[in-house]
Amino acid sequence: ATTALMTVGRPTEKLLGSLALGPKQGGDIIRQQAIKEYGYTVAALGDAWTAGKDAFLRGDSILSPHNTELFQGGQSLRTTQQPLPWRPVNSITDLAYNAWASANYRNIVGLPTRSLGAVDEFFKTLRYRAYVQSEAAVRANQAGLRGEDFRRYVQEQMGKAIDPATGQALDAKALQEAQVATFQQELLKGTAGATLQQVRARHPVLTFVLPFVKTPLNVLRYSVKMTPVFNLLQKEFRDNIRGINGAEAQAHAYGQMTLG
Repeated sequence: ATTALMTVGRPTEKLLGSLALGPKQGGDIIRQQAIKEYGYTVAALGDAWTAGKDAFLRGDSILSPHNTELFQGGQSLRTTQQPLPWRPVNSITDLAYNAWASANYRNIVGLPTRSLGAVDEFFKTLRYRAYVQSEAAVRANQAGLRGEDFRRYVQEQMGKAIDPATGQALDAKALQEAQVATFQQELLKGTAGATLQQVRARHPVLTFVLPFVKTPLNVLRYSVKMTPVFNLLQKEFRDNIRGINGAEAQAHAYGQMTLG
């Protein structure tokens, strides 16, 4: 529910925040991109469904392998990283085989984290594709492209943003945005949360006590960003709203203050 809200909330933040930025700060461009993100999010539903299904079967993220905590959370049980040997369903026999292959102890134990990871991949793919295509659409408009030339340019940019062999994300900026929308971005260096995550990595037994660290801390930090007055106590938010981290981050900060 929260990532679904973020999928709509992130472009809304950008749209509202862009109104506070002038043309010299890129407010018009940021606003155009935010508006286009809504349409491209809907257009990406089919691709997102396929990505979520593939991530469920693989037991790992497609866009960002080995970097999604919802898959890694049960890793110490050695259950969530094993691909499910499903067959393409062409008959009742195939369906029965897939059910049998899934209904063993290790797969059942890993089902909760595998399912969470698949949902995460669905929304991450929505956000990633919407961001890449809306950014390309804005550039195409600026170049005066129309009709088939416009569509071809956007498709080419989308193709460049995904590895054709593995499906892995190649656009670092868009991937960061997708991770923020699903609370999977890396914790800031030097913070208590980052230290806790490192300690857990060095001592895998702690996974049984702390299966998730990055996700809940990112949710908490975002809650602070959305809380007026309290968000000013957070250094990252203050840097964003002052424009230190760029115009887009500044627009998001203004939007978070407004929505909050």
